[in-house]
Amino acid sequence: MTQVHVDENVVAELQDVMGEDFHVLLETFMDDSLNRVLALQEALQQAAAEELRQVAHSFKGSSGNIGAPHLYTLCQELEALGRSGSVDGADVLVEQLRQELEEVERIMRGYLI
Repeated sequence: MTQVHVDENVVAELQDVMGEDFHVLLETFMDDSLNRVLALQEALQQAAAEELRQVAHSFKGSSGNIGAPHLYTLCQELEALGRSGSVDGADVLVEQLRQELEEVERIMRGYLI
């Protein structure tokens, strides 16, 4: 089964609700996402499970709101890992998340044209 990178129904609804501000929303999401990936990588380097959980939780919310279901799922997995008090295996998840974010951004940039 292929992963859904961007839920077009959610994006269409956001476009309707946000109107002209939709582009600002996407740009903000992409900028914030890059910062969150860096924060996840830093938490991983410091073996800071609680920080990993907090960043993943916040990232999960924005991913769900923007309509990025696979990104949401990866954040959910990282959040659960951090909640367990461990960062074991988080490096693989953070890398998967980073790659997924690249794909989501590629698709989202198409909405900015």
